[in-house]
Amino acid sequence: MPILFPEAWIKPSRTGVSQNLIAKWDAIGETPEQKSYVLGLDEGNHVYVGISRDGTDGGALSVNSTTVIPVNGWSHVVGTYNGEDLTIYVNGTRNNSVSFGTTGQVFPGHDDLSIGAVVGGLPSGQVAWSFQGLIDEPAVYNRALTAPEVLAIRQAGAAGKCKAFPIILTQPASQRVTLGSNATFSVIAAGATPFRYQWFHNSVAQPGATNSSYSFLVQSNSAGLYFVRVTNVFGTATSFSVLLTINNPPIAQPGQISLNEDTPAPIVLHGTDLQLDPLGERPRHQGTVRPAGGLPLPAHGIAK
Repeated sequence: MPILFPEAWIKPSRTGVSQNLIAKWDAIGETPEQKSYVLGLDEGNHVYVGISRDGTDGGALSVNSTTVIPVNGWSHVVGTYNGEDLTIYVNGTRNNSVSFGTTGQVFPGHDDLSIGAVVGGLPSGQVAWSFQGLIDEPAVYNRALTAPEVLAIRQAGAAGKCKAFPIILTQPASQRVTLGSNATFSVIAAGATPFRYQWFHNSVAQPGATNSSYSFLVQSNSAGLYFVRVTNVFGTATSFSVLLTINNPPIAQPGQISLNEDTPAPIVLHGTDLQLDPLGERPRHQGTVRPAGGLPLPAHGIAK
């Protein structure tokens, strides 16, 4: 378990005792120890997050908030571990942090996950360090969320996570672009910000294509299907797959003809287009465009 991210809305109704919110932790001394992570309140109603790298107290570390969580009021609390720093957020704001080194590891443990108490190692039906009050929308994420994402959860407030999934309002559109020109796909999404974007070409994620629009130079291998995944802290939305067709320049088939001076003769020009588009013709002589319909060419030179 390299990273974790427990969070919840809480409304405590007492203070002066330790209370657990979300925990995979030993309630009694187990052999071997199975401590993993815990989010709770200390006796002074400071929220804390604790983790263990090896399941033991000796391999554990915790950090407490400097802010006191008020009684009988709602607060949003988050504990994060990104593989190096253990951090507490209170109401969307980074409150306190401590370095745990670069272990990148949280002991997985075998204790049951508990909400509102600790149950590790206890007989069924028994709990320890129970929380008195209300807990809403508890969650444990399997990646370290960013500070803007923590703030987005806090700002969602009573709307709740279930109403903040990303929704794609404007889908990308298929395009036909000439080889060597730029193509641009774009999408408009709604939901709780911030969003993360990832564009795909033929189901392969494109490096650096992480904005709401994706522009690139069209090359011979650019044709195919494109789509984007839009992600926020609450979920993911995937756009329609749209087609990029490459419009290749027509191919001229050169030829030559020998004529006597002042002898009229038709000059037939041949060309092909890979997309079978209709072709237009503008003859050139020595690099000069000649009018269609045929003014005479000079006696010597190359007609194109």
